[in-house]
Amino acid sequence: MDGNKDEALRCIKIAESALKSGDKQRALKFVKIAKQLDPTIQTDHIFSAAENFDYSKPTPLRENHHSTPHTTDQPETSAKYSDEHIRVVREIRKNKDYYAILGVEKSSSSEEIKRAYKKLSLKVHPDKNKVPGAEEAFKSVSKAFNCLNNEQSRRNYDQTGNENYNYTLQNENFARRRTRRTGRDFFEEELDPDEIFRSFFFGSQGGVYHRRNHYRQRNYNENPRPNHVPNPNLNPNPADVQNAVLLIVLICILFVFIMASFPFMEPEYSLQKSHAYHIAKATEDRGVEYFVKGEDFEQRFPKGGDMRERLERSVVRDYKGLLGRYCQTELQRRFWDHGHPTPYCDKLKSFGIA
Repeated sequence: MDGNKDEALRCIKIAESALKSGDKQRALKFVKIAKQLDPTIQTDHIFSAAENFDYSKPTPLRENHHSTPHTTDQPETSAKYSDEHIRVVREIRKNKDYYAILGVEKSSSSEEIKRAYKKLSLKVHPDKNKVPGAEEAFKSVSKAFNCLNNEQSRRNYDQTGNENYNYTLQNENFARRRTRRTGRDFFEEELDPDEIFRSFFFGSQGGVYHRRNHYRQRNYNENPRPNHVPNPNLNPNPADVQNAVLLIVLICILFVFIMASFPFMEPEYSLQKSHAYHIAKATEDRGVEYFVKGEDFEQRFPKGGDMRERLERSVVRDYKGLLGRYCQTELQRRFWDHGHPTPYCDKLKSFGIA
């Protein structure tokens, strides 16, 4: 796809720039990434230049890898660096041990390590040393100093003997360099040697070295993970939680007592005679029979009163509903037996309901 080709071309440019600055490993890494993105892209010229890489000579590369090669009669400009510059860069890059890189003994004091870093960092800083590979040597010096200048990281390095051991004041992966592919994005995170250099010579807040993040975007933004700031509101006091639970339980108990304190409202009448409802009454309209509980019914619901009329209207309404349910059952039985009687349906018709 065109998107992958664009990313591949960008990786090739990064590889060419890295090889010009003397960083062979970085160049090869981005060449491999470009090849994965676009297998048809031309990378032979970079591989050839990497194989013939010489720290004492600048590495010529075509400015555009897909342009037509051409020759020129103009002589190459001689590099402006001394033999001492070349020697220092070669000496640093051939060593992997942090003590050897700084040129100090394992028994050296912290002050001796600082003096060694001050001396070497000035000699191989890319702004002062233009030898191919000076930038990589500068990074190696910074990495070695960052590890050995801290008491705990130096102790761990001495114990592990791992030449690639890296330690950071904030987390153990601070100086780890990684490349992660996410969609079409490539994100590189590494220790910033320039920050260490500025911190050493010009001071830094808290003496903490920072990282720099190099990232490319194509189709979407990649948001850095924010630092976690503890929120005291997210960790409530256990005593507060216990009090809240106790309060909820008390509210539930109080609600039960309140509900129990209300008297149970029994109906004033029933359409069926029972032990409780044993006094027969009849509505003035339609003469529907119903039953009540006590002799005081006439006092509470006197004849001709509004309360008695409302109650008897309710009796008639309930009686119609009862007849309707019974009639429905009769009609279902009559569906199978045409001779089945329907007395409840007949009573319902008397109320004007067919």
